[in-house]
Amino acid sequence: MISHDVEAYIDGAETLRGFYGGVWPNFHDAEVVELHLWRGHLYPGEWDDRNIFPILTVKLLLLEATQSNATGRGNDVLATVRFHDVDALRLQDFNHNNSIVALTLNLQNRGFYTNGEPLPPKLLVNVEQGFGLAATFSCTRMEIVAAERAVPGPLGRAQS
Repeated sequence: MISHDVEAYIDGAETLRGFYGGVWPNFHDAEVVELHLWRGHLYPGEWDDRNIFPILTVKLLLLEATQSNATGRGNDVLATVRFHDVDALRLQDFNHNNSIVALTLNLQNRGFYTNGEPLPPKLLVNVEQGFGLAATFSCTRMEIVAAERAVPGPLGRAQS
């Protein structure tokens, strides 16, 4: 479960909620299938809006059996999630099985603009290790890029 405050920083949250009767999914026992890190576009010279900071894209297999509305039909979901402006990234133990206990999101205030208005908060992300991957990082927003029913066969692919 996530708060409405946090969900305001998740683009496309309704895409995932649509698979689970309008509620945010439980990430318990989800399998991290794929991770892709990109440092983003950085342009020399003065700062401008073309600059894009590091992006982490994660493909997760969400198990239907761990959801509150589970039907027992094996309707697992393969979700692609992108985290923007990633900072303070720590990854540990990515291997052949990356089952997680939870994916938690919290807000952290960042201070104020010079005009006194608050800066948008950061999302603090914790991927709690079950077996394999553990991760923590901060980002400015999260995006649900895609979500679809998982089909039999291999999941994910090597990045070129």
